[in-house]
Formats: sequence, C-alpha cells, structure tokens
Amino acid sequence: MQTLRWFFLLVGTIVQFTGNNSEELEEKEWWETALVYQIWPRAFQDSDDDGEGDLQGIINRLDYIKDLGVDAIWLNPIYESPWFDSGYDITDHNKIHPTLGDDEDIDSLIEEAHERDLKVILDIVPNYSSIEHPWFNLSRAEIEPYDDFYIWANGTFDDSGEGIEPNNWTSIYDEERNGSAWTWDSIREQWYYHKFHHLEPDLNLRNEDVVEKILETLDFWLEKGVDGFFFSTVSYYFEDEDLDDDDDDDDDENVNDNAGLEDGKNEADDDNNDNDENNDDDDNNDDSEARTIELLHRFWSHVDNWTKENNSTAKLLIVSSGEGNGSLISYYDNETETGIVTYNDRLIRAINSTSDADDIKKAIDDWMDMLPENSTTNWPLTNHDNSRTPSRMNEENMDGLEILSLLLPGQAITYYGEEISMIDTQVSWNDTIDPMACENPQEDFENNSRDRARTPMQWNSSLSAGFSLSNETFLPVNPLFEEINVENQLKEPFSSINIYKKVALLRKESPVFTHGDYEVESQNENRILILKRFLEGYPTYIAIINLESFNETINLTELYPELEDTFDVVISTDPDIDTAEIESEFVLSGNEAVVLKGRADVNESTTSVFEEKDDELSNEDNKSQEDIIENSDQHVRKYETGGATIIFPKQLTLYWILFFIFRNF
Repeated sequence: MQTLRWFFLLVGTIVQFTGNNSEELEEKEWWETALVYQIWPRAFQDSDDDGEGDLQGIINRLDYIKDLGVDAIWLNPIYESPWFDSGYDITDHNKIHPTLGDDEDIDSLIEEAHERDLKVILDIVPNYSSIEHPWFNLSRAEIEPYDDFYIWANGTFDDSGEGIEPNNWTSIYDEERNGSAWTWDSIREQWYYHKFHHLEPDLNLRNEDVVEKILETLDFWLEKGVDGFFFSTVSYYFEDEDLDDDDDDDDDENVNDNAGLEDGKNEADDDNNDNDENNDDDDNNDDSEARTIELLHRFWSHVDNWTKENNSTAKLLIVSSGEGNGSLISYYDNETETGIVTYNDRLIRAINSTSDADDIKKAIDDWMDMLPENSTTNWPLTNHDNSRTPSRMNEENMDGLEILSLLLPGQAITYYGEEISMIDTQVSWNDTIDPMACENPQEDFENNSRDRARTPMQWNSSLSAGFSLSNETFLPVNPLFEEINVENQLKEPFSSINIYKKVALLRKESPVFTHGDYEVESQNENRILILKRFLEGYPTYIAIINLESFNETINLTELYPELEDTFDVVISTDPDIDTAEIESEFVLSGNEAVVLKGRADVNESTTSVFEEKDDELSNEDNKSQEDIIENSDQHVRKYETGGATIIFPKQLTLYWILFFIFRNF
C-alpha cells in the first residue's frame, strides 16, 4: 500500500501543477498585446550637455522605462538628416544622425534594451527623402538607375514663358496657401513632386529598384536586432500615375500624420469621414490603395521570411495613415494574419475637451466593429504630431484616460511624458523649429506647430528639468517642470506615474487583458465611462471613469446583475476610495477613476500560489489596493481553523483529500 500512497501523491502533484483552464488559451506573439513607449529621441535625455537628446541618454534611462512596465520602445527618426523636418528628411537610413550618436551607440541601445527584455522599434520613411540624399542628386543628373527614383514630370508654359506645374496637386506643408506640390529643378529642367515640403521629394515606389533599396534597409536593421518598424503616411505612397488634376481637396480633407492640430479642434471621426465609397469610384484611387496594400504586405513578407530564416523572434509592423476607417482596415489581411497593425488614432482624432462618455464609447465601438476577426489594434492618446492629452482634453481626466488606453484590448502606445501628464509647451515664434509652422504665416503659427508636444522630458526640478546640464535646449523646457516631473511624482502615491505603473502591471498579470473581450458603457447621462473586461473562467474587471468635476453615484448591480454585490478595489485614483473592497453602489469623486475586480465564481482552472503582500504599500490593519492585484486570478479555497485562515489552491486541496483517504492503506 506504500506504493499506492506514493501513486496518489504523484497524482495530486500532477493535478496541482497542470490544473489549467479546460480550454488552453492561445499563445499570442509579444507584439499583439505589447505596451509600446514612443520616444522623440531629441527630447528624451541629453548625455553630453549640448541641449539635444541622444541615444546614450536613452540608454541611461532604460531602467526607468523598464520600471514603467513597458514592453517595447519606438524611436522616431534617428537617421542622418539635415534635420529640416525633425529627422523625417533622411539622407541615409543606415546611418545615425551625429547629434544623436553613432553606430556604436545604436548597437549598445539595442543590446542594453534586449538585456532588459525591451523590444526596439524604428521609424521607416520609404516614400520620400531629403533633397540632399545621394539618390536625388544622381536622379536630377539623370544617372541610371537613379533617374527614375523620384517623381519627375514636364509642365507647360504660359504666354509669358513662365513654367506651369504638371497639375494642381498641393503640398501639405503649404496647403493653407494652396501651395503647389511641385518644384522646378533647374538642373534636370523638370518638376519634381513632393507631397510634403519641397526639401522632401517623393520617391517613386512604382520603381522596383527603389523598393529593393528599402528592403535592403529593413535587412540592415533586422541584422542589428531591431524588433519592428513603424511606417508613417502610408496613404501617400502612390500617386495617380497619369498625373490628372484633383477635382477638389478630398485628398487632403482627412487629418494626416504630419498635421499640426489646434487645441480642442481635432476632426471628429464620424461616419461621414469614413465614407470611402465617395472616392472608390475613382480608378486611380483604387489603384493607389491596392498598390499600397500590396507593398505593405510585401514589406511584411520580407520581414517575416527574414525572421524565419534567422530563427528570430516575431516582428511588429505598424502603419499609420490619415485616411478614413475603411482604408485603414484594408491594411489588415485576414487570410494571411500578418503582423501588420494599423496605428489607431481614433482616441486622438475623435476625442477632445468637449467629448463625453458616449463620444468615447462610439469611437471605440465603431473601430472594434470594423476590425477583422483575430486582429489586434492599439489605443494611443496622442503622439508627436498632436497636442498632449492633458492639453487637448480635461487635464484632470488624464489618469482615467490612461487607464482606458492601457486596459482596452490589444496593444497600448504611450508617448513619452504622458505617464507624468506632461502638458503642451507654448513655444514662441523665434524658438519654433517645426517647418509646418515656419512655412505658414506667423500670425497662425501656433495652430500649425507641433513643437509644443516635442519639448524636453521633465525628469526633476533641477536645471533644464534634468534633461540636460545645458541651460540652452533645442526647444524650451515647459515652465511648469518644477511641478510636473518624474522625481516629484514618484513620491506621491496617487500621482499619474504611480497610477500608470499599477495599470501597466495589471494588464500583464491577467489573461483577461490579453485574451478577454470588452464592453464599454456610458452612464449617468454620459458623464461616466465604464470599461468591462471579461474572459470565461476568470474574474471580471471593471474600470469606471468620471469625466465630470463633481461626484457621481455608481450602481454596478443595475448594469451587471450577474456579478456579486462586492468588488475588490484594484486601482484607484480617488483618495476617498482607500479600502480593499467596495459595494456595488458607491460614490466616485469628480475626475477620478477606479478599477474593480468582480468576485463572481470562476471555473476551477487556476494554477497557483499563495497571496503575498507588498511590504512597502500595506500594513497590518488595512490591505492596500496593490495587495489584491497580486494573484488576481487565483482560484483558491479557504479553511478557517483556530482563528487563522489557511488558503489552498483547489488543485492542492484535491491532493490532500486523496492523501488522507489512502494514508492508512
């Protein structure tokens, strides 16, 4: 019988360590649920005291980034460039801008990031270059094979002999004055096309030699260990091959990737803005979109093949565009299930200071309803081309919006400084460097400038906010840096950065956030936004965000009668909610948010460990909210004995039952 006892001991142990859900959750690639931290390299950290951020500065801050709970860093352009357009005017995709560092620095950055289990994503700009690029100089000299690397065309002449552009296309950088997208080149004696600035000529992506050069660039960075690429302005990859005049300005009505936007006046992303049927009748538009999709998937296939051939980890490709939803969705491919992900700017374009809970719900639901099955998405609140979230929205709602962004399905993307609720900086005309502003009238430059969201990171209250030891920085430091900075906020338990870290931790701990479904509700006459995340066999999580400045009574039983009447408080921005659990009806203070965990029964699925307390954040009399984040999805059985509570995982309980039954055999 000794053998039999040992047999059941073995069975119990196996049950304990293999007791998973009845259905195994599908393993996801890292990029499908990644938390990505976007860095404007020039603004993050200066390591050599020249007032300019650099790669070594980013390396010095990798521990900070890792501590935030981030999975990957996305670097905006770091390449060799005249820096007329903040690095997007590239002269060599394979070289580092000398102000930012050199080859050794980028190699070190990639290595140091990987040592911390951080992925590295780079911007790639395949559709235009700097006018100083060697390719352009060879093209204007009509030297093969570069003669057809750019879009060249003949124009006409008026009666006085003045040249007339090939068509009426306009440049984004000068469209307020109906500026032409064509510039005359006296060397080649032809017009060259530039959708952006005249110093950024468009590459001819119909030319196979150009595409091959871009693929070589991808290989160059893949071999250095890069984990993904961000492709911007994809809606401008291809032009009408016949160079026909535009009938109107439909091409530019949508908000584009490089447009500066006036505070609180972002375009609403309503159904009218997504009416692609109005444009699809045009064969040339159809051709351009089809070619764009084909090229993007060629990029993906190339990267995917490289990954397989080199036994490397999966890569992330994100594409961004200013088009309506219909075109954006077309970049996904259901059949091949590629890693191409559209940059989802719904929470940027559709949401402003006048938006209520119903507006936010509509923006989320409309996008999710269109998303192909098994596709992932992302939820940035802002980026380098738009006002910072606290300036565009109500500053007091920032923590609640960050909770929403991080807990929605898919990836999350955070622009540097959002974790401390950095606000826009008012940059004077004399200090402005953004060509979007400089190329337009001075009286309106603030509405066109993107510099306000690209200023130095605010680390502490010392000189230049700890960004640099230089008093002169490439853009001025926000004057509120002594109040809004990392060092100050780390000391405050309810600060933006500490809330951010808790939410980032929570999204990693439960399959509910990586595999679960969602519901968004608007309550209390659109003043309360509620996000519910759920997955069969796991507890339900509910985030409640009060978008108004006054207190609101919340009744979750009316909304979710299937859940119990008591919830665990997982995260709270509201100092008045400082308990470990709360009833289903409660009061949420103005502009505050809370994340609750439902305690409805779950199936007997959880593997697990005993609950641990965070010594720094708890005390003997009152469990803090961090304590109940730990082991949030454990399915346990409690036994009361002699005033003490013993907690067993249910699989371990089964083992002991078997052991005691057969111990006397």
